[in-house]
Amino acid sequence: MARRVVATAAFLRRITAYQDGYDHDTQRLVAQLREGGAFRRAPFPYRPHLAATALHFATQWKGFACDGDAAIAFSRLFTWIPCLQRAQAVTSVHRLLLHDDVAGALLVYASYVQDPTLLATVLDRSPEVPKHYILRALEVAAYNNNCVLTKALLETTYESDRIAAMHVAACRGNIDVMTLLEDYGTTVRPSVLDTAIASGQLHVLQHVTRNMPLACDERALADAAAAGFHDVLDFVHAAWHPQCDSDQSSEVASRSFPIDGVLEAAVRAGQTGAVYSLLGLCRLADREKVIEHAVRHGRVKLLESLGEAPLSHWPRDNAILLCAIDAGQDELSIVLLPYRSQPLLHRAACRGRLQVVAWLLVNTDEACERDTLDMVATHGSVEMLQLLLQHRNGIMTARAMDGAAANGNLATVVYLHENRMEGCTTAAMDTAARHNHLDVVRFLHVHRREGCTTAAIDGAARMGHFEMVKFLATFRREGYTARALDEGTPEIEAYLRGLKRPHL
Repeated sequence: MARRVVATAAFLRRITAYQDGYDHDTQRLVAQLREGGAFRRAPFPYRPHLAATALHFATQWKGFACDGDAAIAFSRLFTWIPCLQRAQAVTSVHRLLLHDDVAGALLVYASYVQDPTLLATVLDRSPEVPKHYILRALEVAAYNNNCVLTKALLETTYESDRIAAMHVAACRGNIDVMTLLEDYGTTVRPSVLDTAIASGQLHVLQHVTRNMPLACDERALADAAAAGFHDVLDFVHAAWHPQCDSDQSSEVASRSFPIDGVLEAAVRAGQTGAVYSLLGLCRLADREKVIEHAVRHGRVKLLESLGEAPLSHWPRDNAILLCAIDAGQDELSIVLLPYRSQPLLHRAACRGRLQVVAWLLVNTDEACERDTLDMVATHGSVEMLQLLLQHRNGIMTARAMDGAAANGNLATVVYLHENRMEGCTTAAMDTAARHNHLDVVRFLHVHRREGCTTAAIDGAARMGHFEMVKFLATFRREGYTARALDEGTPEIEAYLRGLKRPHL
């Protein structure tokens, strides 16, 4: 007697994978069920010896079907039909066919393993098989390009129900099944052409468009471009406007062809061949947009190939290059740098693009702007500052150390202190204190003589930096004003009043 079945999520996922053709190893699944493991919660006879036993198992399964959908759960029964066959249970197949859902599972299984005898038996002895099982079996037969099973199943369906099978056949490139479906009155709709285009089935397109004009969706073309089916794109574009002898007609046709979206999909997927195919097909294809897409999606090889090709519309303004620099695409920026039309050293340095700056310093004579070094010291890294100072003689002021201190960049502060003579102002310690950069304040206190003002404690108190206030009050003599008491936290106010020092 069969034991009770609990359909766990893992169990149903495994069964579904088998039914959909992703897992063919029934022996391993049976072994796992026998040994327990992940499926211990779903015990049942792993090799039913009688059809009645399997039917009892299915009945129990129906009671525990996920989401209350007994038909879907029941359809997964065909996973265990190989066990029934090995147990010679098919000799009693009429017992299974007493239940429509079990008959449906047998029908799908017969199509799956391409067994015309079992399929004919199910259709003959169980005329009330639910339609969704028949249609699923028809799709499986179309997938396998099995015209014999397809023809047998077509006798039991209506034309309006067969379109899914036509899509499956088009996706797989099974022209024989498509022809059979057409003979039985199934119309090839534009959506079927979309499926063939997206799947790269050129011979299907050639077959279908002999008798009907080509019409397709931009999304299908984008899918074909992303997959690199440039032969399909060539065919579609040629069929899109077969009468393109003059420049004017070609220009009109190019406007109607959805080139922009298709090009972007090809660039995004890195399909260089498809990109060149589209650029060659459409005279109005925007090459600058191709470059922009390549920059955005990091397609270095595509950019390099475009740069080497004799493209008359290569963009020479800085818009695309600036986009690459701002996006941090250093490798792409270096590819585009030879095509710049104005100096870019300042922008690249301020954006922290070290590789780009290194290329410019070695390969060009661009000079730093008036505030480049100050800006890099304030917002950049010490490595960038060292690189610029090594290759260029730029102007630097005390604002460099002031800015580095304000942003807590201790490494830059130390470097400037040890290697430059510009120094800093009291603003360095004042702003570092306000922003709670205690390590910077300590360094400035020990190594610099500029000092600070009352703004240091006032700013730290206003921002609630108690440790900073204590450090400054202990080691500095600039003092504070009434604002520190008025705007500081109660803890800071009590501390300052406890010092018994008059404020300024």
